[in-house]
Amino acid sequence: MEQDLAAFREAVRARRRAAGRTQQQLARRVGVHPDVLSHKLRARCAVLTSADVTAIVTVLAGWGAVGSQAEARALLALMGVPPGTWADGPLAALPPGDPGQPPASQPGPEPAGRGLSLVPLPWMLTSLVGRAAEVAAVAAAVAGGRLVTLTGTGGTGKTRVALQAARELADRFADGVAFADLAPVGDPGLLAVSLARAVGLTPQSAATAEGQLAAALRPARVLLVADNMEHLIEQTPLLGRLLAAAPGLHLLVTSRVPLGLYGEHQLRVPPLRLPDQVGPAADSEAVQLFVQRARAVVPGFDPRGEALAATAAICAALDGLPLAIELAAARVRLYPPQALLPQLQARLPLLTGGPRDLPPRHQTLRATLDWSDALLSAEARDLFARVGVFAGSFDADAPRRSAGPPTRGR
Repeated sequence: MEQDLAAFREAVRARRRAAGRTQQQLARRVGVHPDVLSHKLRARCAVLTSADVTAIVTVLAGWGAVGSQAEARALLALMGVPPGTWADGPLAALPPGDPGQPPASQPGPEPAGRGLSLVPLPWMLTSLVGRAAEVAAVAAAVAGGRLVTLTGTGGTGKTRVALQAARELADRFADGVAFADLAPVGDPGLLAVSLARAVGLTPQSAATAEGQLAAALRPARVLLVADNMEHLIEQTPLLGRLLAAAPGLHLLVTSRVPLGLYGEHQLRVPPLRLPDQVGPAADSEAVQLFVQRARAVVPGFDPRGEALAATAAICAALDGLPLAIELAAARVRLYPPQALLPQLQARLPLLTGGPRDLPPRHQTLRATLDWSDALLSAEARDLFARVGVFAGSFDADAPRRSAGPPTRGR
């Protein structure tokens, strides 16, 4: 039987959009990666099999986008799939329908966000350790508010928490979830351009980008994840204007500092849970992360006894900071935990050598601190230098009493 992939692709798109669903959602329900489904629907590097076609039509039927056996049969016929392949499946439970209905390729109603080609959420190569409570809190905050900012120390895992929460929220946004990596944006004036590109627009200039973005988002229901906003903080009013212009837009932002916008819901991402005296050290999220990353360089790494105690002490010395723990775990290839622990007195020279395909600020602990330090004003650097003399806790007046008038230009 002949196949008409283009007609099938357009029919699936029309019915999916009429049901208010995204291609990412369809791919997840079918059980393939969104990129794989996209390649198959366009005959690039992969072939759409009869089982794939049947699975797609079955998912559409479950969403109410295919209402009869006649509609299902017409869709399957576009790809040369005979009806016998689903005689005993879920499609057989559909009503017979009218055999004389319009072809399945006839477009249905388009959703509000037609034309958006969203940059998908990046897939991480390692699993997320712990963070169930944080992810649940973010999901609840996004469901209840339109601007949620995840703050926290550099390297604490804000991006990972945001990505996991966004994936769990994807089904709630009919036009999908988009991702904007703002770390490479050196000019705050290009924020609107970067956000526009994240939703598939190609602005002609920075001056027109905000208008194009607002117009495209106005009718859409989209979750936009804006990652690493802290160095563009002077442009945060742009986000407020977009929220005002597009009532279906929700923003999930990661930043080392709050945005300071009206209606902002701030959630601080804490370090990982450290070992305590109540439960076993192996139950600590920080220790679990160390072990997982250490196994990447030393397969079978399974600390027990003194090695587990040293691992727990390493995690505690690093304050449960995920980036620092990952950098330290990579050193297990050279030093067992008992030998690694004493070397942490010189943390900055030791905690280097992160993966080359990560941003520079995630390859060494010093680079992470330098990124944060660069965001400080001269007054903030002066205050930071003063509080550095305190070994323990101190009250708000202690820095003022410890020195004379502030010095400029530090």
